[in-house]
Amino acid sequence: MKIRFLVIIFIIGSCTPKEKGKLIPRKDLVPLLIDMHIADALALNHSISEQFDNLDSSLLYSSVLTKHGYSKEELISTLENYSSKPDKLIKVYDEVFSALSKKSEEAKAIRNKYSLSSLDIVWKPDAFRFVISGDTVHYPSAFEFPIDSIGTYILTASIKMTSEDKSVNPRIIAFFFSPERDVPEYRQYFRETPIPKAKYPREYTLVEECIDSTFTHMRIIIPEYDNKDTSFYKKMNISNLRVGKLKSEKEEK
Repeated sequence: MKIRFLVIIFIIGSCTPKEKGKLIPRKDLVPLLIDMHIADALALNHSISEQFDNLDSSLLYSSVLTKHGYSKEELISTLENYSSKPDKLIKVYDEVFSALSKKSEEAKAIRNKYSLSSLDIVWKPDAFRFVISGDTVHYPSAFEFPIDSIGTYILTASIKMTSEDKSVNPRIIAFFFSPERDVPEYRQYFRETPIPKAKYPREYTLVEECIDSTFTHMRIIIPEYDNKDTSFYKKMNISNLRVGKLKSEKEEK
């Protein structure tokens, strides 16, 4: 497993503490280091970093320490103590890497569950890609299509909206509804998902189980935004937009 030793980088980039901190117990050190490595991966992710204005990794590490109730000085003292006991340090990192591997496998299982092979594609637009650029163009109209039964529906899309786009609070809205009662209180909504502005495309997966057999249609709005009454510059690409329905266990067999 290729993982940076972010703690060492964090310490090297920090000032040497004037006072020794207390040692962190192993039972607390392992989950702390796990979260440190997860923070490291987040800091290296371009789309996440841009979403938070080029997120400073040292701020992420500090927030992890705060979450676990320890200081930087205590972490440094603990690692200095372990540096003289390499066998014990290896055992600590064996636990850390084992936990990270388990989390990685769990995430892979979730991705596989919602992969194309597990879905019946119920809708996709005629166009593979939508490119919106300019101040006189319009975003796509709402996408609307029929659904034939209850079940778990998965909406996926690749979206890139750059900082040139001046929409306010852009987000993905999707819901099930019946044309006979097409008002908010009679809809079942997917989780509302913000669209961060970044240089890189971002993959989106929205999941919702339709539990009401009276819903016969689905509507998707990409993007919904707050400044509809103004004219502004738009810069967004949408591709690989589709909706699938999770196959039953019988269908998968």
